[in-house]
Amino acid sequence: MAKIGGAGIAMAFTLTAEMARFLQSPAAKAWLARAETLPLTPASHLRDVQSLRKSLSPALAAAVVEQTLLRRRAAEKFSRAAEMLFVRDALEQSTREPLARHRARRFAPFSRVADIGCGIGGDSIALAGEVSHVLAVDIDRTRLEFAVHNAAVYDVRQKIGFVQADGLRLPAPSAAIDAVFADPARRSDGKRTFNPKMYRPPPDELLRRFGQKPLGVKLAPGIDFSGLPPHAEIEIVSFGGEAKEAVLWLNGLATAGVSRRATVLPAGETITDAADDVCAVGSPGAVLCEPDAAVIRAGLVKQVGARLGLHLLDEHI
Repeated sequence: MAKIGGAGIAMAFTLTAEMARFLQSPAAKAWLARAETLPLTPASHLRDVQSLRKSLSPALAAAVVEQTLLRRRAAEKFSRAAEMLFVRDALEQSTREPLARHRARRFAPFSRVADIGCGIGGDSIALAGEVSHVLAVDIDRTRLEFAVHNAAVYDVRQKIGFVQADGLRLPAPSAAIDAVFADPARRSDGKRTFNPKMYRPPPDELLRRFGQKPLGVKLAPGIDFSGLPPHAEIEIVSFGGEAKEAVLWLNGLATAGVSRRATVLPAGETITDAADDVCAVGSPGAVLCEPDAAVIRAGLVKQVGARLGLHLLDEHI
C-alpha cells in the first residue's frame, strides 16, 4: 500500500488489477491529460479529486491522481515521464536515465541481454539502446505490463521480449543469452532495506544462478564490500555529487586488473584502483579539495590525489 498526495497529504492507495488495466486503456490517456492540468496541491487536492469523481469511480479517480503525481516525481529521472506508467515502489528504485545509459554501455559488446527484475522497464529501455535484444523478466504482472507500455513510449518495444516469471526459476541462460543484468528489489511497502539477504532476489542467489555468465548486479552504494566476490569489479556511481549505486561486474563485464571503480556523472569521469596511488601527506594548503562521494565510497582518494597532483592531510583517508 502506498500513500498518495502532494506535500502535506497522505492517502492510502493500492493499485489493483482493474486500475492497472484502466491506466493502459485509451480512455485513461484523456483522463491523465486532464489530471495533469490540476494543481493537486494540499490546498486544491480535495477539490481536484472531486472534479474527477464526477465522471470516474472513486477507485479510478484515485488511480489517475496517483499516476499523475508519480509522473511528476519521475520527471527528474525520465525524459518521457509524462507518457509513462509507474508503480510507486518500482519508481523509487528505478535508475535515472544518465546512470542507466552509462551502465548499459558496458553491455554493448553483447547481442542478447537478460534483465532480471525489470520493474517498470527503465534499464531494459537503456539496454535496448546498446544491444540487439533484451529479455525483460519480472514476477509482477502489473510492472511488466507497464514496462511494455514504457518501452513503446521510447520506441524500443520491438527490441525487448517480456516474460512474467521468477528470474531465478528461468532455465539457465542458454547460448541465446550473452549476458545478464539484475536489479534486485530493495524496497517493500515503500521501505528500503539495506540487508542484501533481504533483497529480492538476494545477490548470493543471483551469483549461484547466473555467475557463469557475464553478469552485472545493481546494489545499494552502502553495501559491505567484504561480502562480495573477490574477483569482481565494484563500481560506485555518483550523480550530482551523491553516491547513487554500486554495480557488481563479473566475468566478461569486469575490467581486467580492476577491483574498484568510481564513476562521476554527469561529467563521465572515472578512476580505478589500477591507477597510481602514490600520494604524499602534508599540511593544508591554500585550497582544500573534497573528492566526489563515489571516490570516497570506492576508497580511491589516493588515486585521485595522485592524478591531480594533490596531497593528503592524513595517510588513512
